[in-house]
Amino acid sequence: MEGTLSAAAMPRVAELLSDSVTGEVRVSLTFSRNRKSVILVEGLIDGTLPVICQRCLEEYDWHLNHRFRLAISDSLASGRQAPPGLELIEWVGDSIVPAQLVEEEILLTMPLVPVHSDESGCNALSGSVSDGGHELRVDKQADSDAAGEKARPFAGLADWLPAQDKSD
Repeated sequence: MEGTLSAAAMPRVAELLSDSVTGEVRVSLTFSRNRKSVILVEGLIDGTLPVICQRCLEEYDWHLNHRFRLAISDSLASGRQAPPGLELIEWVGDSIVPAQLVEEEILLTMPLVPVHSDESGCNALSGSVSDGGHELRVDKQADSDAAGEKARPFAGLADWLPAQDKSD
């Protein structure tokens, strides 16, 4: 079984994405049964999903290429029947819905904290943040240039504090 699955068709995945309309994955699934009537699934999920980098809060494309092999059983007690090297999952219900199976695998594969894979794509390590006229500059080069000086990572925040009247 092969096809394309949009992020909108996977509600739990879609809520983790920056845009559930543009994300989609290509899926290839093969179903079979072993001699002991355990359902075996081999699959490949390949695609790109838009996520938010948690360092710079910018959108980036997370590339997914995930192969998996599963043994599906109606009871975990029959787990002894699963061939070695396969992940055993319990499936409750009358039928297996491939989209739900793919959604589970994507959720297991997604990073807990999505960040750009290389620093060159991430703007968090150099740049500035502003809020209502106050600006905080972040420059990773300045840290390496200031060798020997005492590090003051929060020094830029002093500009954000309201001026205090010292005549008290």
